[in-house]
Amino acid sequence: MKVILMEVSHWHAPLYYDAIEAAGATVVGVSDRHGPTAERVARRFGARSYADWRDVLNRERPEFAFAFGRHRDMPAIGEALIDRRIPFILEKPCGLNAHQVRTLHERATAHTLFVGVPLVQAFGPLAALVEQSMRQPGPRHLWFRFIAGPPSRYPAAGSGWMLDPEESGGGCFINLSGHFIELALRAMPSVTRIWARMSNAIYGERVEDYALTVLEGAGGCTATVETGYLFPSGAGRPREVYFSSFGRQGCQVWWGDRAAVATLGEPWTESAVNLDSDPLYPRFVTATLEAFRRGAHPPVGLDVMVRVMEVIDAAYASARRGESVTVNIAGLGGRDA
Repeated sequence: MKVILMEVSHWHAPLYYDAIEAAGATVVGVSDRHGPTAERVARRFGARSYADWRDVLNRERPEFAFAFGRHRDMPAIGEALIDRRIPFILEKPCGLNAHQVRTLHERATAHTLFVGVPLVQAFGPLAALVEQSMRQPGPRHLWFRFIAGPPSRYPAAGSGWMLDPEESGGGCFINLSGHFIELALRAMPSVTRIWARMSNAIYGERVEDYALTVLEGAGGCTATVETGYLFPSGAGRPREVYFSSFGRQGCQVWWGDRAAVATLGEPWTESAVNLDSDPLYPRFVTATLEAFRRGAHPPVGLDVMVRVMEVIDAAYASARRGESVTVNIAGLGGRDA
């Protein structure tokens, strides 16, 4: 299968490369607006390099595309791929707002085109834990915390545009929360109200470096999603990750490299766990390409990303207004308590 890689200076792009090779795909073209980056990645694959993503589309004939890029550019890249009927994976968030992502989804659906989205936590242990929580009777209260490194890491990685809200759409919330919103939507039949607080007080950038959002769902379930660019660099680990689920039958708590379960009437137990998200990208690539080859739907597609972006849009609106926002966002298989 001939594939192209588009706008590879995105910091997630290298997490795909080994899995693409392992899948037996042949990279024929690589693009990036920073020409030397495109040339370096193209040399790895023995491919041609392009400084403009439009050129790689015009000059190559790929059977599949892996698209990255600035959030602002993602809708145009997606539209161009759809127009050429090239199936693809598009890095999240796929645009600056839900309207842009919905438009992409509608256009791809009209042409029955395969489009995958790397909400990679769907392929990790947290997804299994949420599914387990859903089997417990009564409402659940979920909490997801993902505190990544400081905002300075984006300019250092060649993605300084991430600190420009016109280019990125926002800071830590639009960038990090999608994975955990997707998990929350699995456990909720619908989201009815959203409250958010966001701040850039720590680093003073134009985008937020901290965000706390509460999703209220039908049946009394709540999900809190907390993200930040606050974990100190040079600390020997890249981030803080935490998850908890509490209900009438007990709780599950995961933090750092530990997992604990407390079930009604049974002793508290602990075990080791790996919550690192980087190893999940190869799983996502493998599962998505296998689904494509089978003619199946992508494991995570634009339909899911639309709902995630509806939550993100409402959270930004709540933070701007300083009050909760009433919504009606369908869940992803959750049930009423």
